[in-house]
Amino acid sequence: MKKRLLFIAPDYYGFNEVIFSGIKKYTDFDSVMAISATNERYQYKNFYERAENFFSKTFLRKNLKNQKKREHLIRQMNQLDYYDYILVNRPDLLDQEMYDIVQKKGKKKIVVFWDSFSKIGGQKETIPYYDLAFSFDTDDCKNYDLKKISNFYFNEDLYSKNPIYDIVFLGTFDKRFDDLIKIINSMNQKSIDIKCFIYHPSDFSIDEQIEKNIIKLPNILPFNESYRVNEKGSVLLDLAHENQSGLSFRPFDALGSGKKLITTNKAIKNYDFYNSNNIFVIEDINNIEIPSDFFTTPYEKADEQILEKYSFKNWINTILDL
Repeated sequence: MKKRLLFIAPDYYGFNEVIFSGIKKYTDFDSVMAISATNERYQYKNFYERAENFFSKTFLRKNLKNQKKREHLIRQMNQLDYYDYILVNRPDLLDQEMYDIVQKKGKKKIVVFWDSFSKIGGQKETIPYYDLAFSFDTDDCKNYDLKKISNFYFNEDLYSKNPIYDIVFLGTFDKRFDDLIKIINSMNQKSIDIKCFIYHPSDFSIDEQIEKNIIKLPNILPFNESYRVNEKGSVLLDLAHENQSGLSFRPFDALGSGKKLITTNKAIKNYDFYNSNNIFVIEDINNIEIPSDFFTTPYEKADEQILEKYSFKNWINTILDL
């Protein structure tokens, strides 16, 4: 009989769908996916249910929508009596009743922390609920005895071979925007064509000198479609978040698609796929000096063993210890 797996994750830019499709593609489990009640958008059944929730929030200070989503998640978790594996992302979104289900129904319980503990609170308190705990963040692994797991690349076969910009950046409008402006100005001075795709829930002002370099995204691009932006550039740009000690997905996108990378994350020099011909690290954001031959010399393809190590297939098999 096939082993059973329960995957619990928020609907975070479709990232849950990417992981779940990998579980189905690269394992032989009977799998069930439960979407986190906190992040899933609840669909009202009718006008009366919407009106009921409005009344409850306004006069009773209770959100029936969140309650309905929570009940739906628990029903998903209870689909089967027993699971050989329970894999959880964003464990801080689960409440005690959900953890009682996890403990009762799971033989092997695994958690993967997608974000550092300094970025999202309430995560480290959940570690005791799991048999295995993974993180990409080097400091969190060291401080809390977690297993280190790097991110991965996927969709490598879908990339166009005809980029239209020298550099592309895909991200959200946040604290890194000031650094991005400095990079854009530096590239414009050198006549290097850089295009940045930025999402923000509301409009934001742009200096007219860099307006041509920015494309505002009205919606967040789903995770499994991020390659549609990355394929437009010869070089990908990666901006590290504050207090980040691991690598985000962008370096692995570059590795899998065979594209060069410019990054502000100095930690990348400690990774086995680091190649100064392919990767330029900005040491000083106020003094950006990228050699012109970085853009003209060809990309040096990584060894097959390296590509296999950071592939989606190896990632999921490592997490599940297959």
